[in-house]
Amino acid sequence: MGTEAVVRSAPDGYTLLMGSTGPLAINPALLRLAYNPGRDLVPIAMISTVASVLAVHPSVPVRNLGELLAMARAKPGELNYGSSGTGSAQHFFMELLKQMTGVDITHVPYRCTGPAMVDTIGGRLAMMFDTMPTALPHIPGGRVRAIAVTTARRDPVLPDVLTIAESGVTGYEGVGFYGLTAPAGTPAAIIDRLHREVNTSLVREAFRVRLVAQGTEPAPMTQEAFRGFIATNRKRWTRMLRDGNIRVD
Repeated sequence: MGTEAVVRSAPDGYTLLMGSTGPLAINPALLRLAYNPGRDLVPIAMISTVASVLAVHPSVPVRNLGELLAMARAKPGELNYGSSGTGSAQHFFMELLKQMTGVDITHVPYRCTGPAMVDTIGGRLAMMFDTMPTALPHIPGGRVRAIAVTTARRDPVLPDVLTIAESGVTGYEGVGFYGLTAPAGTPAAIIDRLHREVNTSLVREAFRVRLVAQGTEPAPMTQEAFRGFIATNRKRWTRMLRDGNIRVD
């Protein structure tokens, strides 16, 4: 709804969308939308990429991804995982893992991330993928155990947690992103000014340190590079939807 509100707003530079993986790269392939993000939104600036972490309830007797996959193979369909809904990034990251390893883990979709994490902490779910910023508060105290991260290299906030690729699933990578967009028709001068100001902020050390501490990584790039990044992600997740026969219930 937020994305549609921005699409329908006046293209004057005063109403912008902080877009992310779901509305910009996944939803166009999954849902019947009243708009087309590739046509109706203009990329302004990439803000950051964000890792997701595979977190398990402490009662699950595994310490790494290899042990988790072995357990899943021994008990097909018995383990479950939560997500913020069918077609969410958390859902896709697990489905990608399942496709690449052949394990059977049951999906339990929620309406948003919070309740899924609450049920993972409470032991009603065995595990879930969650973005680093929202998962981090629950890891140091042991409410959940971090098993692996989705990015190609380890996250600096959890340097001892292996990537999924390092854990034996060669080629696995799942990266979320945040980026600023505007309604189509916004004057180029406004887009260019916003692009310059955002990228200036992203290279400031204090701002970079703040983002990294929250589990995201600044990713300044040109407008065209950002447009291409969105298109590449949209193609990738569309292919995974088709291969996994994933539909909204």
